[in-house]
Amino acid sequence: NYLNIATVGHVKTGKSTLINSLRGLRATHPLGAPVGVGEVTTEAKCYDFHETLPNVKLYDFPGAGTISHPEENYFFRNGLCFLDVIIVMLQATMCVEEINLTRDAIRYNVPVIFVRSKMDSIFDDMYHDEKINDKSQETANQVLRELKEKHRRYVSEHAKDLLHVPIYHISSRSVYKIMDFINSRVYETNPEAAVSLQRLINFEERQFFEELLTRTEERLTPGGRRVSLYNDFPTTSRNET
Repeated sequence: NYLNIATVGHVKTGKSTLINSLRGLRATHPLGAPVGVGEVTTEAKCYDFHETLPNVKLYDFPGAGTISHPEENYFFRNGLCFLDVIIVMLQATMCVEEINLTRDAIRYNVPVIFVRSKMDSIFDDMYHDEKINDKSQETANQVLRELKEKHRRYVSEHAKDLLHVPIYHISSRSVYKIMDFINSRVYETNPEAAVSLQRLINFEERQFFEELLTRTEERLTPGGRRVSLYNDFPTTSRNET
């Protein structure tokens, strides 16, 4: 009884980086998903998620819409209909590949989550371009509200049938730091260790984790028992987006 979660989407949207971050690994780790310039992932690969969740598997798929992996029939050629959860990694603007992948998944009753995973870079760029005055949590919350509203308007205009699909704007770097914190269990001997995480600019990492938790519990713990990994999630301020 496995829960199979996959990252899919266009090339260079951060699929492999998110896989590594969810596992608390750097790209240079020998067990990590390869990351680099150009099309690095050329075939689907399966990875263990976490020692406390041995039945959860993460799948890293090649980018859709390339010469090697054209968008046409991508969903069926890769057997995505057999997955339990699909994380569709979005570009700055949702394109035809993402829309078609999502519609195919919904047609086959596969739950979909939209993710934009480079919020730290977006936030830094906005600051350096003087589009925002500071890099405070309050400003991050405002940016999130604006991006989510922009996404809602775009989907309303171009793919209204996908408005119900949840979207999370996250930083994969923050996800890595959170998972590294959990894996190291340093907080058991040093309660102050969580302070450094509390200083992180929070986007929607916690909400994204909670979405994965919900999907995990629905499939693996029908009796409602909370999965142990997420019990260790550090207390951080929630975003009011």
